[in-house]
Parts: sequence; C-alpha cells; structure tokens
Amino acid sequence: MIIPSKPYQSNTTENPIDEKKARDLAENNVDELKTSYGCHFDSLSGIFATYPNGTSTLEAVRVGYNCNHPYVGSFVIIEDPQLTKVINVTAYPSSRFGNSG
Repeated sequence: MIIPSKPYQSNTTENPIDEKKARDLAENNVDELKTSYGCHFDSLSGIFATYPNGTSTLEAVRVGYNCNHPYVGSFVIIEDPQLTKVINVTAYPSSRFGNSG
C-alpha cells in the first residue's frame, strides 16, 4: 500500500528527508523553477509504502514550488528517496490563466 503523502515536519527528529538536498536537486535539474517562471519553494513531503506488519519505507520525495507566472502555477518534482535523481516533473497551470489582472 502506498500512502500518497506524509507532510514533512522540520521540528521532529523522525524525518529522513534532507530538505536542503531535496531542494538543491530539484533546482539544479529543473531550470524553469528559478529562471523562467519565478517559482519559490512551497512544500516537502515523503511518499511512503506501508506494509501489513506496520512498517513503512520512504519510497519517494515530493518537492513543491509555487510560481508567479500567468500560465504556470506550480511544479511538483518527485525524487528518489536517496535524493540522487529526479523521477518526475509535473507543471500545473496557473489558476490565473485567462485573467487580465
């Protein structure tokens, strides 16, 4: 069973996610985040697999960015749990699409 998302909490010691490394990986592999769309970091969460015996394993890391662009509203970057490669990048349209102001 895959749990879609577990919120990252920076004030606990149980988080296996290195926020700086996850953000660096995203920003170094998706040029559009900083250059084209004026995006800024928004969220970080783990995607966990939970097993029948009650244990769970980090399967992937989700890094979210919001953008200040009339056509691109956000990016979601999925990375491997070791934070060594980007698995998937999804751009979502802006909710301001078609608005004149």
